[in-house]
This record gives sequence, structure tokens and C-alpha cells, in this order.
Amino acid sequence: MSTTGTRGLRGQRGCGAGWLAAAFAAIAILMACMPARAQEITLAVPKVMAVEAPSQTPMAIAISPAQAVPRNAFLRLRGLPPTAALTEGYAIGPGSWAVALSALGNLKISVPMGTEGRSDVTISLVSVDGVVLAETQTALMVGRMPQAASGTPPSATIMRTTPLAVPPPPPPMRPALTPDEHERATRLLKRGQDHLKDANVSEARLFFEKAADAGLAEAALALGGTYEAAELERLNIRGAYADDGEARRWYERAAQLGAAEARQRLQRLGRR
Repeated sequence: MSTTGTRGLRGQRGCGAGWLAAAFAAIAILMACMPARAQEITLAVPKVMAVEAPSQTPMAIAISPAQAVPRNAFLRLRGLPPTAALTEGYAIGPGSWAVALSALGNLKISVPMGTEGRSDVTISLVSVDGVVLAETQTALMVGRMPQAASGTPPSATIMRTTPLAVPPPPPPMRPALTPDEHERATRLLKRGQDHLKDANVSEARLFFEKAADAGLAEAALALGGTYEAAELERLNIRGAYADDGEARRWYERAAQLGAAEARQRLQRLGRR
């Protein structure tokens, strides 16, 4: 083969190798730029919780991975016995409670004398905007502590209980706002209130939501009120649509932020 032909083959091989190297480099860059897959959040609870009445019993609820949980998310428990109470969080309706994640380590359920039977409890991890991130269920069995010979299911968790008086719920944990953040949120709240006075509900909701997202409890409470029929009637506003689900969502958020009135409004919604 001539020298010229040999050089030509070498050039073609060099071009081929260069093209492959460039292709692999491009693939590596694309893979590096692809967003990481969101981690799935799971809730771990016993399938069955057996407790005595009257007593105060720890509730074992684990969330993983902890680093995947967004800021200000909270737990919502539904289906508890109406006579039961939790030592942390706030009642948002009959048998329904909202609990801050920071309080899980101290969470206990208190059941008074006379409470018995099975309750199917739904436990949900909820983001600040009301999205359910994870959900699970447990069966709460209240009554006489089952004996080992009674055939207790292997999946049941027998909780050790201590008869105690039910303490009042602790004060809410309010996310700290800097002075500048509080001032901006207050201005947004004021603009929403001005729109509401003019019966411009849609504009009022926009400003209330911005202030609530910033962490202002009064704004979340006001936003919930724009969705509750009783509040709209009290404000003499006609023509605005009511939505109990949205009202409940924002009242729950207001309770998490520390609005004392939110609990009463949630209980009022629960009676409807």
C-alpha cells in the first residue's frame, strides 16, 4: 500500500475515534444535566396499634427520607375516635388532627374511660400548599390490653400505656419571619383586605395567598374565609363561590402558623 493510502486510513481512524470521544462526552454532559429523580417519601407506622382506656400512649410514626420532606410540611391524622386527643398539634375536625413534624418525637394519643373499639386511622404527610406527599393507614384498637394467648396478629403493636390526664395542646410553632418579610407580607394582606372590601374576591385571594405563602397566619385565615360560605355571608359578599375543601386547607395552614381562631373555624366546618 502506498504511503498516501496509509495516511488516509490513519486519518479516517483518527476521525472515527474523535467522533466517538465527542459522542461519549456529549452523553456524559446530558446525563449530568438531567434532574435527579425525586426521592419517594414513605410513612412507617404499625399496622395495628392496641391501647388501653383510659391511658396516654406514644404514637410511633417515622418519615423517610427526612431530607426529602419539604419545609413546613405537616402530618394530618383522620379517623381517630372523637373522644381521643393528641398531645401535639390541633384538632381540625371531629377525629382529625394536624401535627407539626417537629412534634412527632413527643406525640401521644390520650383516650378517656369508655372509649373502645376499632378506628381506621389515615395518616397523611401534607405540603404547605395542601398536596398529599405520602399516606398510610393504621388500625387503632382501644379496649382491654390483649393477652399473648389471645392470638394477637403478628403485625399488631402492643403499646405500653400510662394513665395520665390529657394536657392542653402546646402553643403553635410560628415560623420566624424577619422584620422585612413580615412587613412585605403585611402589605400584601392589607391590599387583599382592600380588595375584599370592594367585593373583589378573586384579587383578594391572590394577595392573601402570597402573604400566607410568606408565613403570615392572618393571611391564611383570611384566605380560608374567602372560601367559607358562612364568612362570605358575614362579610355580605354575594356571587363568590364557596369551597369547603379550600377553606379547610387554608384554615389548617393558618393553625400551623399560629392563628388561634383557625381551630374554631375548622370545627365549624366539621359540623357542616
